[in-house]
Amino acid sequence: MEVARNQALRNLTYAVVDVETTGLSALGGDRICEVAVVVARGGQIVDQFQSLVNPGRPISYGASAVNGISNAMVQNAPHFRTIAPALIDILDGAVLAAHNASFDISFISTELRAAGHEPPSNPVIDTLVLARRNYSFASNKLGNVARSLGIQTRGLHRALADATITWHVLKKFLWDLESQGINTLGTLLQHQGALTPLSGWKMAPPLMEWDGTQSYCPIQGLPPLMEQAVRAHSPLRIRYAGSDGRESERVVHPLKITLREQATYLVAYCHLKHEERTFRLDRIVELRIEGLVG
Repeated sequence: MEVARNQALRNLTYAVVDVETTGLSALGGDRICEVAVVVARGGQIVDQFQSLVNPGRPISYGASAVNGISNAMVQNAPHFRTIAPALIDILDGAVLAAHNASFDISFISTELRAAGHEPPSNPVIDTLVLARRNYSFASNKLGNVARSLGIQTRGLHRALADATITWHVLKKFLWDLESQGINTLGTLLQHQGALTPLSGWKMAPPLMEWDGTQSYCPIQGLPPLMEQAVRAHSPLRIRYAGSDGRESERVVHPLKITLREQATYLVAYCHLKHEERTFRLDRIVELRIEGLVG
């Protein structure tokens, strides 16, 4: 359901989201390990959704140190594809809000696509962008902004607590903006400006992709074995270093090579995880072509 831009801010339904993750890069293969949504209407919270998520990969030491989520805590949690329908349902017809929205949206978009869903096109409000544009906080981190506004910050760095705190920050911002004559969704989005590097849900398209069907490979500098495997759709055995530095060995079936601004990636079906995964080429420590195993 599309949200009309001429609606008054006070009449809108807001879905404030937050995710906790195994690391910092969705494109680099990190995954969501907790997600929460707080739904607010008429200035009050009317619904919420929260779930730990089995990310299918280890949570990095750095991420666990911040959010307090251990591998044991998510071992029996549902995979993202299981909770995706409920998440899409609770976001329907709402204006999405988050603190540093590009981070949360990059992960949610990546997970939804991997689960076979096209991310919805909700308009997005970023309280981090609004904090920078309209205020002079000593720090624009969520906890500092909230404390500066007299908002309690219990449970920071867990998804539901952060989503709830972000809602109270957003509500204060909306009151201030209304006093400046910014009272519709359209005027707020214009005042906020385009979100970077993401605008709404849509991730920036890859600079270049190659799936081996074209005779000429437009992505330069690929390892010869990688290029050969993509052309022939031959399985590869790779040794891969995750964002936490841990190495794992797996057999993957190459699908395509994707060049993005951040790095070059191999998109492949992973026979270890039984799903499509993305691997940064600069983290592939070793590779060889071989027949399928097991």
